[in-house]
Amino acid sequence: MLINTLSLISVYTMDILTDILSYIDLGLLWVSVQETWVQLVIWAVVAILILIGLFAFLKKAIKVFLVIAVIGGILYLLNMAEVINIQEIINSITGAFGAFVIY
Repeated sequence: MLINTLSLISVYTMDILTDILSYIDLGLLWVSVQETWVQLVIWAVVAILILIGLFAFLKKAIKVFLVIAVIGGILYLLNMAEVINIQEIINSITGAFGAFVIY
């Protein structure tokens, strides 16, 4: 069963995961007793939903990457034009360890 593989997770989350995994086991049991063509349709729908979720995640990840790239580019240009000093900002945030970040 899937529950045996999660023995390293803390006690507090184990109850929630046990409930979720019991529903998964019930669903897999229900699918396994269906006819072959029904199983094929169910797995095709599951595969389509997984692909839709994957593409939605990639779409959001690309947007986040582009936003971070634009912000990084703006900060780089401001640093090169000496409008702001990134080293001083990092030193004020990290304290004495800022030298290890920059150099």
